[in-house]
Amino acid sequence: MIRRSRSGWQICERVPPTRAGKRVRRWFPTLMDAARFLEGAEAESKPEDLGPTIKSFSEIFLRRHPPAVRDPLTYKSNVSLLFAGLGGETKLGSITPGMIEDFRIARVTNDHVKPYSVTRQTACLSAMFSCAAKWGDWKGPNPVRGTEIPPEPPPRDRVFSDSEVAALLKAASSDPMIHALIACALYTGLRRGSLLTLQHDDLRDGFAAIRMENIKGGRGLRVPIHEDLKSILNALPRQGPWVFHRNGALLTADQIRFAWSRVCKCARVIGRFHDLRRTFGTTAMERGVGIGIIQRLLGHRQASTTAGYLHAGDRALVETLPFLGPRRSAAPPDGDGHGDHDEQEVSSPDPKQSDSDGRAWGRSSSVVRTRREMWVARPEGLEPPTTGFEVAV
Repeated sequence: MIRRSRSGWQICERVPPTRAGKRVRRWFPTLMDAARFLEGAEAESKPEDLGPTIKSFSEIFLRRHPPAVRDPLTYKSNVSLLFAGLGGETKLGSITPGMIEDFRIARVTNDHVKPYSVTRQTACLSAMFSCAAKWGDWKGPNPVRGTEIPPEPPPRDRVFSDSEVAALLKAASSDPMIHALIACALYTGLRRGSLLTLQHDDLRDGFAAIRMENIKGGRGLRVPIHEDLKSILNALPRQGPWVFHRNGALLTADQIRFAWSRVCKCARVIGRFHDLRRTFGTTAMERGVGIGIIQRLLGHRQASTTAGYLHAGDRALVETLPFLGPRRSAAPPDGDGHGDHDEQEVSSPDPKQSDSDGRAWGRSSSVVRTRREMWVARPEGLEPPTTGFEVAV
């Protein structure tokens, strides 16, 4: 309590703050000084608010955060890893940059995870702190910003050649289930997780319909099934709902990892299972499929992500030679140094007229040459690219 005294202002309190406590008087020259002292004493007496626990706030985070709503599979996986590393009952305010660095080191050293994979998990934790501050559940600083983020590795450009694809399929032929799994990845470009959760009910009307909860990105996906792939899948034993299984039980990621390592060792090929997805995208590009269609087949939201999966080989670069360099003139130049047949404007055909592929011409004055027309002008002996497997789009 603040009281006026002859020499200024007086605060009376008991230490400890009970009726049996000793009465202590403090004098201040101004009322403002006395009020500041009381505010500081009240702040010290209040317990520190450390905010909600990771477990309790994660439920709100997964329900409200728009990226988590769009891609629940990835965010739930990251949150579960944060539970295991930091503790689900740990409060947000008690997390320090040192704890985050220890979590990163433990994941890399003990769990043998790549540093950039741990960066995805710490980014999820940073988003949780930002959302907690925005929604009023936490007012402290974001400790993730005080940690050092390792640099991103260069993008992978591993694409299997036709001979490597044939060697992988031959090495996996001893296990029909793994052989079908690799063939399905080559024909559809699906991720390993989507393949493992593929059910017989998802294969209908010539398409593989991937459910939203079983795909990264949180959006459903429809991929056409090639006739050769249909015959491979129909030859598999059918036990239970899963397409790929072991005696009716769902294949695990460890089983796939062990089987893939064995197949690569037998085929003498170095690469990851995910490189089959890059091989699918690159092969489709080399066969003339547009990047928009490839983006839809791979299930990417942005074309820039799809571009990282497309890596043109040497043969595809050689195929562009007929279309590189300056234009050649059929007649020698005239006396003033200029050719007498400059480029003339090409009138566009009838908009209702369609080419051999069934696509209508646009209204532009320039005629877009299709891939089929480009091969008409190819030099002698240069043939279109061929691959060891067919991809239907």
